[in-house]
Formats: sequence, C-alpha cells, structure tokens
Amino acid sequence: MEIAYSYKEIIVLKDNGAIILKLIYLWAFAEVGFGGFMHLLHIPLTGYIVGGFSVIINVLLAKYSNNNAAVFFKALGIVLAVKFLLSPYTPVGAYIAVCFQGLLAAFLFSVFGLNKFMVLLFSITVMIESAIQKPLFAMIIFGEYLWNSIIKLLVDTFSISKERINYTGVIVFIIYMMLYIIWGIILAKWANSLREHIENLSVDRNKIENLKRQAIAGQKQNNIRARFSFTKLAWVLIIVFLLLIPGVAVGFTLFYFIRILGLLIFLLVIVPALIKKHQSFLFDKNKEAVIAVSNALPLIKSNAMVAWRLSEQFNGLKKLKYFVTYTIWLNVFYE
Repeated sequence: MEIAYSYKEIIVLKDNGAIILKLIYLWAFAEVGFGGFMHLLHIPLTGYIVGGFSVIINVLLAKYSNNNAAVFFKALGIVLAVKFLLSPYTPVGAYIAVCFQGLLAAFLFSVFGLNKFMVLLFSITVMIESAIQKPLFAMIIFGEYLWNSIIKLLVDTFSISKERINYTGVIVFIIYMMLYIIWGIILAKWANSLREHIENLSVDRNKIENLKRQAIAGQKQNNIRARFSFTKLAWVLIIVFLLLIPGVAVGFTLFYFIRILGLLIFLLVIVPALIKKHQSFLFDKNKEAVIAVSNALPLIKSNAMVAWRLSEQFNGLKKLKYFVTYTIWLNVFYE
C-alpha cells in the first residue's frame, strides 16, 4: 500500500512513520468498512469486532510510536475525520466509542507504558464501555419508566413475581458483562501476541497475489449491485417499540412524552448537526491524510478479503484471530 503523508505528519510520527500511518488508515477502514464483513463473521455485536479491532490497532500504535501521545491524538483526528466524511449517518454512540478508545490509549500507554497489564486493562475497559453504552443510553433516554413497564408486562403476561424478574435481570446483566470482559481478556492476549510476532509472519507470495486478483474481480461485481440500507428504518422501529412498551403497560404521561421527544431531538438532530458543523475543521486539519485513506480503502478492503480467504482453513475464534492477523499484516507489513 502506497501511503502519502505530509511534512507535519513526519515530524509528529518520526520513527516508523509509514507503519504508523498504515495502522491509522487500517483503523479508519475498520470504522467505516468492516460493517460489510460482519455478515461473513456471523457476529451481530459491532463492539466485539470493530471495538476489538481498535484495541489491537491501538496496541500496535503504542508499540511503533514508542507510546507517543501525539500519535494517538493524530490517529484519533484522522479516524474521526474519515468517519465523518464516509459515514455521516453513523450513530452518536459510535463516535463516542472511537473517542473513548483513542483517548484511553493515549492516557494509559503514554503515562504507564506498553506492557501486558496495561494492554489487559485497556482491552477490558474498552469492552466494558462497549457493553454498557447502549443500555446506558436507553436508561438516559427512557429512564426507569421503561424498565418498570417491562416488568409490569412480564408480571401481567406470565404471572411471574417482580422479585424473580429483578433477580433474573441482574443475573442476565452479569452474564452479559462477563461475556464482554472475557472477550477483552482474549483480545489482550491476541494483541500481546501480535505486537511480538506480526512482523515475522510469512505467507506464500504467489498465493497472495492470486487471491488478490480474485478479490479485485469479486469487488467489481459487488459494486454493480444496488444496495439498500435499513438503518433508518431499524432506528424508527426500535424507538416506536420502546415508546409503546410504557404506553401499553402503564399509559403515557405528558412529562414522559416531552422528555423522550426532547432527548431524541437532542441525540438524533442537534448532536449530528454539531458533529457536521465541526466536520470541516477536522477535515481541513487532516485533509491529506483523509484523502489518502479514501484512496487506500479499496486496496485495504481487497487485502481484508484476501485475509478472509487465508483464514478459511481455521474455525471459530481461531479463524477470527487469523483473519485479523492477516488483515493487519497484508495492509501494514506486506510489500
């Protein structure tokens, strides 16, 4: 992958500048492009894949930048600018997650250094944020009213005691959180392994070039097909469903309706407008990098498709591990 970078970026990045920029561009690709690969992985939880990929990329950024905080801030600015440009309708929570990941990496690795414990702490914290973000947003918007209404519906429908529902809810939430924490531990192990061995990976060049040609041919065919996004429809249906639950269970109140409407307008209208307003600032500040990322995306996507083919010999988590490993190696270290 040919990377163009400005004089200012070379000053900031110093050693390993090309590798660092490729990692930043790969992080940007994960944020704007990995959604297309989710159906291949059959895992619907975005935080598991995109958030997990961010963990590994930030660990590698720490390694090759020698824990330079300026690099993390530069990376965050580029990734956000690309995300604003290529995914303008991304939910607010996704921008919060990216900011959280970049700022946390800058703090932990620049202050405490890169070691196995810091990688573990970073990975688990990122996964916890990913786990609690959506439930927290739901609580902020709909409050306890929603949960109380769900309990009432379950009590009236299945004749289950309120205490048992609360107990079951707590158990389910603990299990839910533990799944993310365990995934964070697995990611930390992968990240530590990758930062030690990623450069020494070796794959037959002829096989890679053949797979690249197949991937490019398949990509051209896919670009011809028309696609329809159901994102907006899904959001509408979810909001309507969440609004109807309290209405069916305990009836609407004017305060409840005004509160929900105000919060939805703030999160879905005002915040995106503010993001769009600052989009030009981020774009102008990282103009060369954003253009370079946009130009590099087709090649990164092609390499990711090759990585998927190379990992097909494995199953389960091992397949996912090698897919991520090959994706990083092909886009950053393979020449």
